[in-house]
Formats: sequence, structure tokens, C-alpha cells
Amino acid sequence: HHLPPQQATRLERRQALEDTKFDVQGRTFLLDRDKYDDTESNAWAIGGSAGLKTGYFRDRFAIGLTGYTSQPIDAPDDKDGTLLLAPGQEGYSVLGEAYVQVRLTDGVNINAGRKAFDTPYINRNDVRMTPNTFEAIALQGIGGDKETGEWRFGVGYFDTIKERNSEDFVSMAEDAGAPDGVE
Repeated sequence: HHLPPQQATRLERRQALEDTKFDVQGRTFLLDRDKYDDTESNAWAIGGSAGLKTGYFRDRFAIGLTGYTSQPIDAPDDKDGTLLLAPGQEGYSVLGEAYVQVRLTDGVNINAGRKAFDTPYINRNDVRMTPNTFEAIALQGIGGDKETGEWRFGVGYFDTIKERNSEDFVSMAEDAGAPDGVE
């Protein structure tokens, strides 16, 4: 039997909210490094992330949000360069992920907005307090099966990057070191 449209929509929304996954991670990192130029980088930071990803609304749309922070516990001004904090040994907080995921079929999605990606060429580089995230639109999918083998594909446009120790999203061309005026 079929539910009235309003009741079906309410059930669908409730299911999407019940399928929401929350993720909270705490981190602390102490790095003390003597560099080859006889200088030292030293900082102790605390922070982490808090985020959520909803279940699918209308069996097609999900939303993801993740905030990141890295704050100094001990960070001498003259020992900058650990990449645990923003330049100048400053703490930072950023909404690193804010995206919509559209499910086209099982295993094939479009992601649009700010998101972390893990591919061979574009990835989080998550080796300090917060990962790289990107402003992008990307189609990604998984094909095949256990018997024939799994294969993955993706195509996208990546406009900006938030480096692992920053709260700012900057042009991918600028971040890669392209000369001014080249995009």
C-alpha cells in the first residue's frame, strides 16, 4: 500500500536524518625539528575536527559539513615553520567541508562544494593537524564487482585548495606556483 505524498516525504526526511553520521576527532601534535640551516621549528598544537554527513534525501541528495581547528599550546614566535599552525604560529579554524553529494546510481556520485578527496593526484595530505580540502565539482564512481575486479573513475574541476595549515582557500594555480595571470 502507498502512503499519502506528505507522509512519504516526512518518512523519507526522517530516514535521511536518522542515517546522518557524526564524526568528531581530537588531535594533538608536538613537532620539534632542527633544520639544515641551523634554525629550529617548534610547536605543540591541539585541535581536530567535527563534522556530519546526512543520509540521502529523496534517495539522491546528501549534505556534508566539517569544521577544523588547530590552536597553539606552546608555539615560540621564533620557531615557526612546523605547518601545525598558520604562519606566525597562529591558531586557525575553518569550515573545510561544506558540500552536496548527488547520488546518480549506486557507486556513482557528484560532489560539489568544499570537500576532502583521496585520489592518487588530489588528496588530503593529512600529516599535520588538518587536511587539505578543495572547492570543486567532481564526478566519482566505482565499477565492477568482486569477481571481475573493482575499478574507480573520476573527473572534476578543482578551483581552490585549503592547505593543511591554513583557513584560506586559494587558487589551485596560485598554490601550484603558476606565474601571475595564469589560471
